[in-house]
Amino acid sequence: MNCLSTDIDTHFPVAGCLPKQPTGALQLLTKYPQYDGRQITIAVIDTGIDPLASGLQQTTTGQEKIIDLRDSTGSGDVDISTIVKLISNNNSEDRSIQGLSGRKLKIPLNWKNPTGNFHIGIKSLKQLMPSSAFERLIKERREKMFDSEHRLALAEAQRRLDEYINKYSLPTEEQKLTREEFQSFVDALKEVEKKYNDPGPFLDCIVWNDGDKW
Repeated sequence: MNCLSTDIDTHFPVAGCLPKQPTGALQLLTKYPQYDGRQITIAVIDTGIDPLASGLQQTTTGQEKIIDLRDSTGSGDVDISTIVKLISNNNSEDRSIQGLSGRKLKIPLNWKNPTGNFHIGIKSLKQLMPSSAFERLIKERREKMFDSEHRLALAEAQRRLDEYINKYSLPTEEQKLTREEFQSFVDALKEVEKKYNDPGPFLDCIVWNDGDKW
C-alpha cells in the first residue's frame, strides 16, 4: 500500500469538545430552543479564559455574554499610576500621548475623556504569552531583525581584517595598531552574538474614564 496515496483527515474533531448529541443537549435545544440559558447568570471560576473567543461574545438574544471578568492571579496586573495629558499640535486631528516605552501613541478623536487624564502603564508580552509561543516569537524576531544583519556585518569586518593582513604581511608598529583595531571589530561582533538577549516586545497600556466608565 502506498502511504502517499492515502488521504489523511487533518480536521480537528471540534464537535467532540462539546458532545451535545451524546448528552441529549442537542435534542433538548431542538425541542425547546428557548432553553439556551437566557435570563441566567453563571459565575465561572477557572484557571484561564479567552474573553475574545468567538463563542463568548453574544448570547442567542444578542446580549453581551461576559458581563464581568476578574483576574485574581495578578499576572495581568499593570501599574497605571503614571498620569499624562493629551498633547495637541496646531492640527486638532494630531492628538497623542507619550507612552512609557517612549513611543508616540495617537489618540482617536472619538475617544471621550472629559478630564483629559490618561493613566499609562507598560507590560512585557512575555508575561502574557505561553512560554512556548514566546520562545517561537523570539526566535522569529532574531532571524528577522538580528541574524541577517549581523552576518553581513561580521563578514565585512572579517574581510577588512583579512585584506589588511594580506596587504601588510610585515607590519610596522603603527600598522599593527591598525590591524588590532580591525581585529577588535571582529571580536566585538562575535561577542555581541554570544551575549544576544531579546526581552521581547513591550506593550503600552492606556486607561481612562469616558465620564461613565473606565
